[in-house]
Amino acid sequence: MERELREKARRYLAIFGLYETSTLTELNQSYRTLAKLYHPDVNRDVHSDERMIIINEGYTFLRDAIEKGLLGDISQEPLLSGDTDPCYRQYKRGFQILQTAFDDYFGDGDKQFEGKFELLAERLRRAKQEFSFLVTGMPYNQWVDDAIEKIHSINKWIE
Repeated sequence: MERELREKARRYLAIFGLYETSTLTELNQSYRTLAKLYHPDVNRDVHSDERMIIINEGYTFLRDAIEKGLLGDISQEPLLSGDTDPCYRQYKRGFQILQTAFDDYFGDGDKQFEGKFELLAERLRRAKQEFSFLVTGMPYNQWVDDAIEKIHSINKWIE
């Protein structure tokens, strides 16, 4: 059972761009970003509804684990290496660009960018470049599969 929980936590942390010491605030910010990227009302991908189901399940799992302080208890070994991992830093750079782009576009950040699709598209292209470098310019790592998913979804936004 512990192995299953560890793998579940590892996958959800990767999807959310987090690591085991992340806070509930960081989880909430990541959730909002992913919801904006994948929600079927804004993403034309036929699989966006399935992705939202996974994101909602992941959010619930991670929220409960963080609130109960269980992420450290699920495994004695670190799930993800966090900021010391260059692959994670690359992934996080792309995720932060994505997060800021959506926050600004939907009015949760810099109001001067609110509703301006061309500015959103420009930032999404920058986020895509960061994720693409992770996929093509670095050795295969635990972040690659999720970066590919994000590239695919960004493409749906900007086509």
